[in-house]
Amino acid sequence: MLLSFFLLTLLLGCENDNRANYENLNTSNSYIDSNIPIKESSKFKTQFLNTEFSNIITLDSVNKDGTLRAQTNTDFGELIVVANGKEEVGHLNAPSVAGLEGDLTFQGNYTVINIIDGKKHEVMELKEITFIQQSDRVVNFDKVSFNDADVYFLTPQYTSGHGLNAYAIAVNKSNGEAISLKFIKNDTTTDTLNYANDQLPVNENEFLKVVPGISAGTSEENADITFYKLDLTNKYFIAE
Repeated sequence: MLLSFFLLTLLLGCENDNRANYENLNTSNSYIDSNIPIKESSKFKTQFLNTEFSNIITLDSVNKDGTLRAQTNTDFGELIVVANGKEEVGHLNAPSVAGLEGDLTFQGNYTVINIIDGKKHEVMELKEITFIQQSDRVVNFDKVSFNDADVYFLTPQYTSGHGLNAYAIAVNKSNGEAISLKFIKNDTTTDTLNYANDQLPVNENEFLKVVPGISAGTSEENADITFYKLDLTNKYFIAE
């Protein structure tokens, strides 16, 4: 009697062990790796409906808040541009003056940040900006040096039918402080500088020499080469 009871107990124990192993096996087989992106069946919807390029952009995905979009090193640290909120990633669905069909687009609100000794200092906000590039690489800045500051130009698009538009950030050579610059010409103040596609601005005798972009509607006075004087105190370039 005791022997029969012992054999029955042993048999039930083995069955329980096998059931546990089977349940563990099922659990491991049904595990979904969280690092693998899950494709959504529904299409993404843009929040930027009225931009200059909205009719030729197809939205493909969305990047998270804080995504790095542009970066350059400075003598004191680095300048970076990060998404302030979600960044929309898409492509041009047709060829145009803005680029080739299939060129990548990045749309969002962005913050320009100056990093010195590991500390972040916000320089400026860029609202509803569209980057159009031929790859997803982080965009670089173009640097022009002056006696008192290095000026970094951020150009969101790589080509255009009416010249490129760039934002300018000056980094003071004495302390590394960064400020955004405006441009004054013919009593008009703008946040960006327009220059010809194949003619980056240069320093000529401490003046910024700019060959403007030209289109069918460009006036003669705006088609001339322009020289700008840097005024760090008032935070602008002013045309001479």
